[in-house]
Amino acid sequence: MQGVMIGVVCCLSIGVLFANERFEIRHAQTSIIDDVYVLSTELDYSLHPEAEQILQKGLAIKFIIQAELFQKRNYWRDKKIAYAQQIFFLQKNAITQKYVLTSPDVSEQKSFSTPIEAIRNLGDFTKISLIETEKIKNPRDIQARTRLVVDVRHFSGAVNYLAKYWDDWRIVSEWYEWPLKL
Repeated sequence: MQGVMIGVVCCLSIGVLFANERFEIRHAQTSIIDDVYVLSTELDYSLHPEAEQILQKGLAIKFIIQAELFQKRNYWRDKKIAYAQQIFFLQKNAITQKYVLTSPDVSEQKSFSTPIEAIRNLGDFTKISLIETEKIKNPRDIQARTRLVVDVRHFSGAVNYLAKYWDDWRIVSEWYEWPLKL
């Protein structure tokens, strides 16, 4: 019961928590590695003190980096060529007192002394494979974009049930766009 109450108290402060955070993709680029377009990102995300308190309570923060390749069209929606995402979880390890950044997509984890250090290294942790180069006939016609999603709605038990009713638990950065041409 005490765990549910801690979760509910943390949940109620999330809207205020995200309102004051700096949150954007600072730089992104695509490169070709082994005949595959690969995305690299540099993030700018400052953790609000209340978010650090959530981490101190043992709750995780989920980061999702989403990427798309698309072709602009004049009279229709943009044509999506490829979509990929990579998920990360940031959580404090109670035993080591380190902040652990894990990615189930790549079965990798790294430990850091502070949450800010972990977030700064999130971009280094990211190399998202988008599409094979042979599937893109004319890269000059293709645009790339990426954005960051921060989601704290993945608690366990009863708190997770309550979390689904609040939309302000999830914040999404603006799309960062650039021409694909390489």
